[in-house]
Amino acid sequence: MLLTIELVDRLWHLRQSDQDPVAGFASGAQAYDTAAELAHRHHARTGQACVVQVAVASARVEALRVG
Repeated sequence: MLLTIELVDRLWHLRQSDQDPVAGFASGAQAYDTAAELAHRHHARTGQACVVQVAVASARVEALRVG
């Protein structure tokens, strides 16, 4: 599973794969903490790997890989 934290108009959005945002956050730290928790839960439940990436403008970086 791929979770993306993306900064859009001073609001951090959390997306699962290429779906619409599942949540919006005022701070990147809140968005990251939520994404990390979801990634760990997904891996524990399914055994599948999960990646959290952060996207700002046209740049993307992998911030966390679980599994």
